[in-house]
Amino acid sequence: MMCLRRLNGHFPHGNALGWTLVVATVILGVPRAKASCQQDADWLVHQPDTPVTLSATSIGGNDAVVFSNGLISRTFITSPNWATWSLTEGGEELLRAVQPEATFQLDNTTMFSVGGLTGSPTSAFKTPEDPFKPLPDSYQYVSHRTVPIATRYSWVPGTRHSANVPWPPLGLGLEVTFAPPQDNPLTPPGPCPSNCTVCPAGALCCANPGNKFVRGPDPGEVYPYYGKPCTQQSDCSQCTLDKTCTCTPVKGDGGNMTGCCRANSMKHTAGVNTPNSSDLPTVVITYEMYQGIPAMSKKVSLVAGSVCHTARGLLVEKLAFQESHIGRNNFFDIDWAWYQGNRVSLFTSFSRGPQYPCQTGRDGWVAGCSGGAGVFGLIRDPQYVTSYQYEWQSLLVAGFPIDESCAVARPCIEQTFAEFCLKWGPCPPGAAYQWEQELCPANLSEDLHLAPPTFDSMTVFELYHRDGASTEDRGLATRRLHALLAPQVTENPVYMHCTKSDMASLRTCVDQAATVGFEMVIVSFGAGFNLESTDPVYLSQMRNISDYARSKGVEMGGYDLLAHTRGRGHDPNTECISPTNGKPDGSTCLASQGSDTILSNILNFVNTTNWGSVETDGPYEGEACASTTHSHHNNLADSVYTNWKRNMDFYHRLVATGVYINAPDPYFLDGTHKDGMGYDEEQWGRPRWEWIAQARQQIYDETFHKIASMGWMFCPIESYNGGADSIIEPIAQHLPEYEYILATYLGTGTQAAYRGTRLYDPAVPESQAMVKKWVSWFKQYRQILNCDIIHVRRPDMNGIDAMLHVNSNSTRAAERGMLMVWNQTPNNQNTTLKLPLYYTGLDSTANVSFEGGKIAQYGVARDYSIEVNVSMKPMSVTWAIIT
Repeated sequence: MMCLRRLNGHFPHGNALGWTLVVATVILGVPRAKASCQQDADWLVHQPDTPVTLSATSIGGNDAVVFSNGLISRTFITSPNWATWSLTEGGEELLRAVQPEATFQLDNTTMFSVGGLTGSPTSAFKTPEDPFKPLPDSYQYVSHRTVPIATRYSWVPGTRHSANVPWPPLGLGLEVTFAPPQDNPLTPPGPCPSNCTVCPAGALCCANPGNKFVRGPDPGEVYPYYGKPCTQQSDCSQCTLDKTCTCTPVKGDGGNMTGCCRANSMKHTAGVNTPNSSDLPTVVITYEMYQGIPAMSKKVSLVAGSVCHTARGLLVEKLAFQESHIGRNNFFDIDWAWYQGNRVSLFTSFSRGPQYPCQTGRDGWVAGCSGGAGVFGLIRDPQYVTSYQYEWQSLLVAGFPIDESCAVARPCIEQTFAEFCLKWGPCPPGAAYQWEQELCPANLSEDLHLAPPTFDSMTVFELYHRDGASTEDRGLATRRLHALLAPQVTENPVYMHCTKSDMASLRTCVDQAATVGFEMVIVSFGAGFNLESTDPVYLSQMRNISDYARSKGVEMGGYDLLAHTRGRGHDPNTECISPTNGKPDGSTCLASQGSDTILSNILNFVNTTNWGSVETDGPYEGEACASTTHSHHNNLADSVYTNWKRNMDFYHRLVATGVYINAPDPYFLDGTHKDGMGYDEEQWGRPRWEWIAQARQQIYDETFHKIASMGWMFCPIESYNGGADSIIEPIAQHLPEYEYILATYLGTGTQAAYRGTRLYDPAVPESQAMVKKWVSWFKQYRQILNCDIIHVRRPDMNGIDAMLHVNSNSTRAAERGMLMVWNQTPNNQNTTLKLPLYYTGLDSTANVSFEGGKIAQYGVARDYSIEVNVSMKPMSVTWAIIT
């Protein structure tokens, strides 16, 4: 028998596809060589150890380099300019055309390309013989060098039983520097008029949502500056707020200057455009490629030149995919800022759009055109005029949208003028709130406290999928990416939410947690706890309870409503300023001077009390702030990104001290550990058996793309949005439901907030024994229960449902699989389950033992499955170990 086997990305004997024939002897009736060969070549089963390399090559006589890890390769032409020529997965080309490496606009006038080439006669395909030349007015390649993989935040492998993996991950970085075009293409603007003017009749004025640009507000709507002139300085804040003024003179600490016509903050100085290219920022692009996974990342840095400039619309990535490699069933996830196509998924921690994001359909910008939070978009390629499916967008972009690339399939929800887009792009100027960032040279930045000299974009992570990958394949790859690039998410302590914060109640929670084996007590919301306290007496009390808990093997943690809707006394120096009325809106601006005190107080609390966990609710939420006086951002245009960046820096500091972070947003790639598993809080007010079933459905669905340890669930021991029929108290009366909950959460490796003042009833010894039994069972099988879940049968309450933990690495856990089966019906169930064992790495035989009983041996079929007969009593749970 013969099979094709990939040899770690090396191409033996000149075979360009990187495959060679492996010949195996076949014993009739035992066709296992093919199975073993296929699994050996699959990185999801056996992670390869091929290092990442950068090697020189030539494309059509042009110098080039190949960046490769054996699974994917990205080839860059370096002359006549730097550009991505090829992107392959498994040896197959994914790109049809060459694009710039990045684009951005300066001072609202000129769009710059970074790198890139032109000259191909078609956008349908490219050949080495195409007469490529640099794009006009593009940034030019200067140099490149390899660099180590960056440590995005400090973390210690193995913490809280987590995966013992290298951190930072193995791989190689590639840093490329670009210089501005020699002839500065910026055209010096004329002097601004003495007064701002309104838009001329028939023009697209930008003061009103929807289509009301020319005709003005509807009856009952008030836009006080619509159609009215404003003075040059006194109304600058109003210009910023409702955008009816088209321009305003620039004035800074150096006095009146001729500059860009725009609403401007008084505390910043804008540059005067001159023909000298040294005025312009330098661009540095950093690529990283990781060992053992078809994944890489990219970020763009702008470094100020000799004067200040304002950058807008930065695109970090722009890839012209083959249509079939994008596919028609693209998936955008607004909360995760996650795009998934047939052959590629993109991720970033910049994962929250505006509060009311654009609605995306088959295509468009995730999180829309507003809030400066476009993140990912799938748009038409205007150069691809011969596309046989012109409506089929195939230009994948990542970054901050700008007029030329702002296209959404549906209009945004109409909320404020700063949070809407047009139904069809491109968006006209002012139609959507777009990201801006001021850059000033270091001497001005330091001396005059102006904008920073360097801006770093969010990092975009790119994961490439094999041809024909199934939903399970792509989901498993996504989970592996997070386990490798955000390994702190594999920490998985068993914890409770204590609903009282007095010393006696906290000691009770700690004592009960320690007795049954729980590892963490988090003081819950509504408990009267203050994580931001600076009171020495209070801090001393919290230190005492922390020391007491640690003596019993338990860590303490606490909840804080950090930002969103918190309300800080309507303090304009702390709260976000509404872009509609100019007043504090009740949410904390994490880029304000007031936030400095808040964040430092939390860090001081953690360090003083030795608490091990922080649960931040409402940390960022995409909040926009129109203040022009906050210390860490300039205005509305840069507020969202700066809020996010400050929040991520705060998380980096927490995780560096060993703190475990629960946050209701998916900032995993910047250090957080858990967010919600996808539930709706209202469900915990439903009858017990109903929410128990729904919780299992949510775990089943969410673990297609999440490691189970990345999401929390909930167990209302005390009332939470419901009555007596929804809670576990009195515990003695609801032991069957409570045990089913423990078996569900611990059996899937999903931890929950068991919310109350106790975990068992001391007067009912069997309640304590039951909780301790399941926690001890979880710890016994912790390694396999923390492994990936393969989805066998979704819960529908009409029969058996099942999930399968898999592990192909025998050094990680002795078990190769653990099957969890539920029968949440009133009837006996007898059925045959077909178990997919491909990702266990087993290819010949599998040994199965139900609940530690007799071992039965099964032959693994050619499709890597076995069939197991299961008989279950009503409302029962069972499990089996597979070796």
